[in-house]
Amino acid sequence: MKILVKNAKVVCAEKVEEKNIYIQDEKFVKDFGECADQIIDAKGMYMLPGAIDVHTHVEQESDVDKTCDDYFEGTRAAVSGGTTTIVMFAVQRKGMLPIDLIKDRMLSAKRKAVCDFSFHLQLTDITDETLAQLEEIIKMGISSVKIYMAGAGFTVGNTNIIKLMNLSKKLGFLIEVHAESDELVNFYKDELVKEGKTQMKYYAPSRPLICETSALAQLNAYSQALKCKIYIVHLTSREGLDICKSSDGRMIVETCPHYLTFTSDVYEEKGPRAIQSPPVRKEEDKDALWQGILDGSVKTVGSDHCPFYLREKQLDDFSKVPLGTPGMETLLPVVYSEGVAKGRIPITKVAEVLSENPAKILNLEHKGKIEPGYDADFVLLDPMEDYVMTDDMAVTTAGYSTFSGMKFYGKVKETYIRGHLVYADNELKVPKGFGQFQARKPIDTNV
Repeated sequence: MKILVKNAKVVCAEKVEEKNIYIQDEKFVKDFGECADQIIDAKGMYMLPGAIDVHTHVEQESDVDKTCDDYFEGTRAAVSGGTTTIVMFAVQRKGMLPIDLIKDRMLSAKRKAVCDFSFHLQLTDITDETLAQLEEIIKMGISSVKIYMAGAGFTVGNTNIIKLMNLSKKLGFLIEVHAESDELVNFYKDELVKEGKTQMKYYAPSRPLICETSALAQLNAYSQALKCKIYIVHLTSREGLDICKSSDGRMIVETCPHYLTFTSDVYEEKGPRAIQSPPVRKEEDKDALWQGILDGSVKTVGSDHCPFYLREKQLDDFSKVPLGTPGMETLLPVVYSEGVAKGRIPITKVAEVLSENPAKILNLEHKGKIEPGYDADFVLLDPMEDYVMTDDMAVTTAGYSTFSGMKFYGKVKETYIRGHLVYADNELKVPKGFGQFQARKPIDTNV
């Protein structure tokens, strides 16, 4: 199948250029002349590389919670918003060995996913037997491991962090860290609960800035001493970014759309539906993160899609609300609307932080660029079509969006994966199981 995309404004990390794009056998190619089997006229549209969502909790069942969508429902939401590849967390449960976990998750995703996918292994029960399986898991094409420094049932202690860093350099996997101090999170939360301060407005004070910065300072010291790169998920603050910038590139920074959009007032305004972890912070933090995207110190933006049904979240006590919100379908729309349309970043940065950098950092070969030899994953976005997000428009199984009521500037019109139209006109165009697993090579974390 030969496909010609004409008249599009093609976006990459370096420039925007109006030109023809050629696709053959599911790949971008240099040229095949005028003998196309299909012509896509993208006049007036931006053609962006498909978004790669590096941070998703889909069909997740842990020892403490369960998200509400499965691999079909989650990936359907992804493609509706222009995401063509997602990387999901395979969460270890107590007593479960990683290889058994990965085999189970892989089988389920291959049957259901409608976009391409990979996994991060999330370790919670670290034993000698667990660590002994990491080499085989890397051979299976999974070269990233997430740990939590805070979180009920998830927390990994300091000695295990050190063990993992040493193994990371030896075996070639990237450590991803939820950087908050478990001790401090519990201290501040418990003090507020004791005082009866459990309304939503107290959620942000229950996990104050020091919870993040103290953990980041600790990780910076570890990464420096061990000469090891690490990846910081969902960074929230200006001070946290400053710590990461001081690491001379050892600490790779991700943030999320909610940290780029909201401040802590959102918990009173939107209630428990807005509660995720860590909390959003101040206007100055939001501004610093946008500046980080602009100057390159923030490398990626992931959705942290972790959906629960609204009935599960509608509680009066912040300490009992499940920590997570849907967000996969709004990843690209938020970054474009709040970033490009409001003049904070050029559109080239969208391609950089949502496509090119994720592919490079995670070793997703043949993904993330509109260039010959790469998978023909792309999005057509109409910059002239605006709309207001509502719960009724949400594709996620959760049935709502934290961004409901927000005006989006520009609209994703069509999503293509490997040259195939997968979503258009509010309809899914491919069957369950269309998505393919993306095996990744080892990642060098030595510095």
